[in-house]
Amino acid sequence: RYRVRPTSVVDLACGTGNVTFELARRDYLVVGVDNSPGMLDEARRKQGGFPRPVEFVQGDLRELQLPHRFDAALCLYDSLNYVTEPSQVAAAFRGVRSVLREGGYFIFDVNAEHAFEAELFTQDNLRYNEDLKYVWKSEYNPTSRLCQVWMHFEVLDEAEPKRFSERHCERCHSSDELRQWLREASLDPVGEFEAYTFRKPRGASERLFFVARAR
Repeated sequence: RYRVRPTSVVDLACGTGNVTFELARRDYLVVGVDNSPGMLDEARRKQGGFPRPVEFVQGDLRELQLPHRFDAALCLYDSLNYVTEPSQVAAAFRGVRSVLREGGYFIFDVNAEHAFEAELFTQDNLRYNEDLKYVWKSEYNPTSRLCQVWMHFEVLDEAEPKRFSERHCERCHSSDELRQWLREASLDPVGEFEAYTFRKPRGASERLFFVARAR
């Protein structure tokens, strides 16, 4: 769409490496970056079944320091919604710019406002016969723009069921805010789309993808 063909890609907030490995399969020169040692340990464990080495680096988006720059950067799975302070999102964008070449592209996604307002994160899979059961309950505060999600899990494929819970917190970043922070970081917004399409965002869009170009 933008007539560019990147060869090197940095996968930011890569988690356990699912996207990183897929990029490597497609012959990109790829590095995965995440701030969680546990996630990276799992990514490196998966690497044992991968035909060639993939580099994983621990790093915080807000303070990125990598030895070389890339043609493109990805940050997927609403990772930026987990950065709940606006000043820190702006810092993360500056970090992204620091690892991109001039003219490089940054692609990321965020959960859109409709997803929070409609409480789409209140869900469960109890009606399915799965080895992992879950119940999620979300609460969104439109004033603070923060969404709390309490997640309860039960693993059934063991001698005794294992139960654990997590609390996730995301912020609803507006498109205007994101575009402003991008520009301030010398990243020019060039595209904004409804997830998995090239359609313009709608009021009912649940997830948005942004494309920005480094200047």
